[in-house]
Amino acid sequence: MATSESAPRVAIFWDVQNVRPTEQDIQNVNVAAYKQGTIVLKKAYSDFQADGKRHVLEKFCCEGFETVCIPSDKNKPNRVDQRLIHDCEKLVAQLQIETIILISGDGDFVDLVKKLRDTKKRVVLICHSTEKTSRKLMNVVDQVLTLPTITQQFNELILAA
Repeated sequence: MATSESAPRVAIFWDVQNVRPTEQDIQNVNVAAYKQGTIVLKKAYSDFQADGKRHVLEKFCCEGFETVCIPSDKNKPNRVDQRLIHDCEKLVAQLQIETIILISGDGDFVDLVKKLRDTKKRVVLICHSTEKTSRKLMNVVDQVLTLPTITQQFNELILAA
């Protein structure tokens, strides 16, 4: 890893509705993100008020994520995706982010990734599995990681220590 002054500035944007994490996944993603550079922004998007998501909300907060609660609305699908895309486009420019970690598997993010890549941003995709992830999305990012791979790397770090 380069010094913090020369390390790329990294932002994490997590589509929790698409990639539902365990508490350990959240911690492991933080470790994986640290390997990419200096983390300057961590945001997680979902309807955190929905049943069963409050414990995940607490873990995100404990791990330093800003949580963005988008209440579900059957008349307006993809609200979480739209908000994540809007925030990513705005914040990446404002904060001079060089590496974006997108945690999703949803093909709705293909155009966002293309725009980011057109502006020379590096995009890392983290998904549950490559089998359940949009092929188009995987084809436009710089790197694809899966949660099981990240967990394995995390466990190897612990064993080596």
